[in-house]
Amino acid sequence: MIEPEIAFADLMTDMDLAEDYIKYCVRYALECCKDDLEFFEESQFGEKGLIKRLNNVIEAPFKVRGGGGGKGGEGYIVSNRTAPRCIFHQHKF
Repeated sequence: MIEPEIAFADLMTDMDLAEDYIKYCVRYALECCKDDLEFFEESQFGEKGLIKRLNNVIEAPFKVRGGGGGKGGEGYIVSNRTAPRCIFHQHKF
């Protein structure tokens, strides 16, 4: 359960929480459902490289600082679709 206190968090804290939650779920699936994941990877209806991609989700950082207007971030996300990404641009006031 995600606590209600997240409503008072800033954007960076929210992105950190989302990253931790997704990585926890993937790590849990890799540890507790390894046989099932291996079956899906080897099945003719499954996906080759599934376990490798899930491990990449755990190892890769989510937060990517995007350029102005989002164009730099968009190019990055298209060319690096190996893990989830949170693209942000923090304005300095």
